[in-house]
Amino acid sequence: MDAAQHNAKQPDSWDPERLDRVDLVEYVTERLREEIVQGTFAPSTDLPSEATLAERLGVSRPVVREAMRTLRTQGLVEVSQGRRARVKPADPQASIDALDTLLRRSARLAPDLVEARRLLETETAALAARRARAEDLSELEQSIEDLKSAASAEAACEADMAFHRHLAHASGNLVFAVLIQALRGPLLESLQKTFERAGADCALRGHIPILAAVRAGDAQLAREAMLAHIDEAEQLLLESEGNRRETSSC
Repeated sequence: MDAAQHNAKQPDSWDPERLDRVDLVEYVTERLREEIVQGTFAPSTDLPSEATLAERLGVSRPVVREAMRTLRTQGLVEVSQGRRARVKPADPQASIDALDTLLRRSARLAPDLVEARRLLETETAALAARRARAEDLSELEQSIEDLKSAASAEAACEADMAFHRHLAHASGNLVFAVLIQALRGPLLESLQKTFERAGADCALRGHIPILAAVRAGDAQLAREAMLAHIDEAEQLLLESEGNRRETSSC
């Protein structure tokens, strides 16, 4: 029985005797997950006791305990010895970490990342041009200054990444902000390669006109400036990869 079938069942029609332990844990996990996501159990509040949940769901306490472990790995609850499980406030970090791991294991990461950036970051820049506040502009400006004064490649890449993160925040779109954070690992690897090829010049050539367009409130210009920036970064990555192949064949 899959999760969809579990969710379709109502407590009064569900027969625990027909399910094995794995199914029971999955069912309880999904039931509690849905109640947490829907707000039945509010953030920062305690869940009912194991005994109460076990009786309510018609399962054993060990099944509830195992479901709690799964919910903890999903970042939904906090579990500590001698206390009831507590609902964690919304935090995308667990999902971000899982997506980061998945992406970095992909053989097609580099070309896929460039394609995704063209779609994601051009619209992020356009929205930022429409919505950026004074504090957003200050943060973007500071990241450029940090890039100019960076004393190491690592510091330069962090400042570069900060610009893209602040731009996503300035867009006012939570999904864009979360996606950029989820792409942090692959993006940093990409930025490091472009830095090896062109130092901070590529980032500065791209960031300065993007900021100017955002400050001017020109969405189309911001979109075009970001696209030009990504295109230049892609070209540097291709050259870097070409040099690596030539070196390895010598």
